Amino acid sequence: MKRFYFFCLAVICLFTVICSAQQVRIIVEAEDMQGVNQKNTGPGKTWQVGRWGYDLYQNMTFGGVWTSRLRTAMTDAGDNPAEMKSTINVPENKKYKLWVKYECVPFFNYTFRVKLIDISGNTVFDNVYGLLTSEKHYCFTDKPVRGSLYWHWGIDHDAAEGYIVDLKKGIYTLIISKTHNPEPAGVRSIDAIMLTDDLSELSSPGYPRYPLLDELRKANHVYFRFRNLSEKSIKVNWNHWGHRYPDFYSPAYKGLVKFYDGKGNQITRENLKPDGNWPDPIKPGEASVWYDLGPTMNVESTSPFTFKGISVDGSIKNPGFAVDIALSPDEKKILKSFELNQGEEELTVLVQPDLNTKEGVLYTKKISDIFNQITTQLNSEKNIGPIPKKLKLFASTGKVSDVPGAKWGFDVEQSFRRALGLNTLGHVDNGDEAAKIINWWKNKGGIIERSYTFHHSQDIDKVVKMIREKKLEPYFYYLSYGDEIGLPSLNPDDPKIIDEFHNFIKTFGETPESLGCVSWDSVKPVASPTMEIAVKIGVIDDNKETSSVVGTMKKLYWYSVLFQGEIGARQLAEKTQKLRDTLGPQVHTSANLGGMHPFYWVHQQSFIEAFKKGAMSLAWSEDYTYGMPEASTLVVDFLASYLRKGASYHDTPMQFYCMPHYPGCPPDLLLKNAVLLWANNVKDLDFFNAGFDAYATENYIAYRGGMPTFKTIRTISGMAGLIEDYLIPARPEKTPVAMLLSKAGDVWEIEGKSQWDIKPGSVATNVFQEERKNIWYCLRKAGYRVDFITDDDIKEGLLNNYKVLYLISPNLERSSAEKIRRWIEEGGILFAGCSSARKDEFDQPLTVLDSVLGRGKQVSCQQYKGPLRAKLELLFENPIDVIQINGKSTRVLCNKEVFELAPGSDVLARYASDGLPAWIKTKTGTGITYYGGTLLGESYIQAGLKVLPCGKGGISQKFCHFGAGNFEPVECDSVSKELILLPLRENGIIPDTISNENGIVTGRLKSENSIVIPVVNLTQNPTVKNIKITVDCNGFTTSKVWSCFYKNGLKFTVKGTVLTISLPRINAADVIVIE
Repeated sequence: MKRFYFFCLAVICLFTVICSAQQVRIIVEAEDMQGVNQKNTGPGKTWQVGRWGYDLYQNMTFGGVWTSRLRTAMTDAGDNPAEMKSTINVPENKKYKLWVKYECVPFFNYTFRVKLIDISGNTVFDNVYGLLTSEKHYCFTDKPVRGSLYWHWGIDHDAAEGYIVDLKKGIYTLIISKTHNPEPAGVRSIDAIMLTDDLSELSSPGYPRYPLLDELRKANHVYFRFRNLSEKSIKVNWNHWGHRYPDFYSPAYKGLVKFYDGKGNQITRENLKPDGNWPDPIKPGEASVWYDLGPTMNVESTSPFTFKGISVDGSIKNPGFAVDIALSPDEKKILKSFELNQGEEELTVLVQPDLNTKEGVLYTKKISDIFNQITTQLNSEKNIGPIPKKLKLFASTGKVSDVPGAKWGFDVEQSFRRALGLNTLGHVDNGDEAAKIINWWKNKGGIIERSYTFHHSQDIDKVVKMIREKKLEPYFYYLSYGDEIGLPSLNPDDPKIIDEFHNFIKTFGETPESLGCVSWDSVKPVASPTMEIAVKIGVIDDNKETSSVVGTMKKLYWYSVLFQGEIGARQLAEKTQKLRDTLGPQVHTSANLGGMHPFYWVHQQSFIEAFKKGAMSLAWSEDYTYGMPEASTLVVDFLASYLRKGASYHDTPMQFYCMPHYPGCPPDLLLKNAVLLWANNVKDLDFFNAGFDAYATENYIAYRGGMPTFKTIRTISGMAGLIEDYLIPARPEKTPVAMLLSKAGDVWEIEGKSQWDIKPGSVATNVFQEERKNIWYCLRKAGYRVDFITDDDIKEGLLNNYKVLYLISPNLERSSAEKIRRWIEEGGILFAGCSSARKDEFDQPLTVLDSVLGRGKQVSCQQYKGPLRAKLELLFENPIDVIQINGKSTRVLCNKEVFELAPGSDVLARYASDGLPAWIKTKTGTGITYYGGTLLGESYIQAGLKVLPCGKGGISQKFCHFGAGNFEPVECDSVSKELILLPLRENGIIPDTISNENGIVTGRLKSENSIVIPVVNLTQNPTVKNIKITVDCNGFTTSKVWSCFYKNGLKFTVKGTVLTISLPRINAADVIVIE
């Protein structure tokens, strides 16, 4: 989502609007106030200009942070004196509310003082804004919130803060100054100020979803007029898209459009329709009245306009006309004009939100011209490699017009796709359109013809009928069942479902008595293990104790979860089989799987079991990570590994949304994500929308500043073209390290509820999932590749493929525990964190692993409550205790378990507070276990985090979430790292591929003829030189080594089975091929 707004060009920005209801809105853009250094950008000791996409904390095309006119006034977090001022004219005596909209990332103070001084020099208003504890109007809320907002989707925290003031009519000086900023202190970034006589508790009461923006839009003024260049009278229809919900495809507030004559006088007419159009035709050679379309245009983002000329008598198909744009209805003040050229059917223009600046005027251009400009610039640079012929690169790229069926921009649109390096059809409506595209590409390198996709349907018959009627069968590649979905739900009241549920439970040997039910009548699938449902299905009676009812409901809920997964997968599998039986095995089914937000704690049933059970034949998810408060770029590696696990059973092909949207995802992060996805056996990438901000909703690459991203997409395409013959047959090499995904843990760590039920202070928590991620990051940064393994895998014997298992979950299926115990006794190595395997799948006590772990009963356990996110809550988590090991120490964060020590265990670390064992090692049979009462992953990561507000998007050199030198934790806690890696290093398990540089992370895939090494730079340096990568080739004979950025070869040495590769330089990422 984006920004859009206009004011006068004066240094002191004064703007007053009285709406039809006579509401007073006095708007001041902070960046235009006196005292703001217009030459310097970003936060400084004084007030400077903050640019959206570059300098701000949060720079996104979508979400909950928007910047009016693409700029703020910024200053650093310090307390030194600095002020900015403006003059406002209050129209009448009354009470007003003074709102200030500013960036407000959680858990920090951004304090500034706001004063109003009357013409006599008296201070009539003096208030401190920006305190962490103050009441604010946040995005996506319809009531004020005191303190920081907890929002499931991460860190979308634009805010407005307002206070009532009683003012008399007259001139006032508005002063905003730095004041004492308590710790934790953040950079101040102020967007806009509004004085209004609407005393609502919300800054935009008409549409509270976005702080202040609705009011700013209503006060916005941009003037358009049309000139008839044809020989007949015409009318000109207009429409524009928006980049934030709900007016994506047509504008809001058409009824607020006003009209002005050539002298700038407002005109009206009786019974004028509130559709934003003046009814009179425009005569040949004349101009229309001025239209003030400002109230329909978002103040924070571009407006892609479509103007369509229509001959009144129908005699001219595309009559010529021009459009003039101004900030006042005055011909002498026209900023830009555009004419309909020959061959164009509509006049389409991307209008910038900051026409009050030279840059805004410069970048207001015809949409076709922008297409051509980007294409020319991409084609002028040397490509790293060819467009791939096999690896598919999908993306929507937009059109030159939003009129359905418009064909006049075909060459422009296809040339743009080719310049980006895309090789798929894009959007087509029928086979004739597909054939036309294929023919256009025929002499330009060709295109992957079977790349048409259809989304959002599970009606196989309807889809097949459509595909055949539209002659799309030769081009059809996959059907998506939906976007961000899980498996189908079931109706628990359906008698057939209930009977099937009974039969399902019987396969586990259960009876009504073993479940705690009187009869089969009360044995039903349940959506949650609550008492309300227990009453509804008849589990509760007068003779049953509450604890017994709870136990029964937990059993029923556990089996319901399994049953729902079984039925849901079966339903989709039947649809998948039907589609492929009808159209052929080359056709796939898929879905963009959801559930990754808010904690990247995805559902095993969707991401893993669905593919194991044949529910879909193409695995697919998305890498939307740059907007979430995650610890590391490696979260995409973690997420993709879920899907990799699901795809592993049948070698299911994988694709991913690799989101390029800018501002949002920095270009270097985009490249890192693509390479990390390839490292996880993802072959095809979908950039979703790789077009610029024309006829796009909230996901796009902004034309202004987006060229580095366009170039990165072309770089990814060239890399794919270089490596596809090596990557396609390659599969991830085996690793000795696994991490358990416990479905029982997934269910009971959140008390049988949804992740959305996790809230500050709730017993339900994601703390163990956060621990799994942070342990994963530690292992990956130490050079180890990790596989996920499930309970079902363990039951099927797959644990025998691994030497070391990491277990971080309080719940574990009893049958899995038995298998793990025997695996340890036969030589397996287990690492288990705080409280792991203390309970079973029914959330009942479990002691199966106690003896091999060397622990007795749990004496006490202090447990974290509510949400835990690395760059939000974890940042401020205080230690519960300290553990000491060999004279060194590390923090105990979030959880602390005290447990009895079994005989024969060695104490590795003790709690400093009482000297009790914190971590122990136990030998059992030929295996070894490492068990502790703390969450080492949290202490490991926290030490590497900087205490800064969590950035979102932008460029990596600024406040970017994963930016170099800012937020990617590299130097983490060494003591926690030592304990996490102890099971590996102590037992001689070393990585088979590793860099000599801390923060260079590798993957490894192998085919019969090559080894592919994806390499990603996660150091704090955007460029690292002279890297040595050591690869144990394990018998593979090496004849040549090269990479995407060193196509002519890399130097290497061989010593025994070990290959040492010299990589002279790496920026964001590279891919090495060993032949």
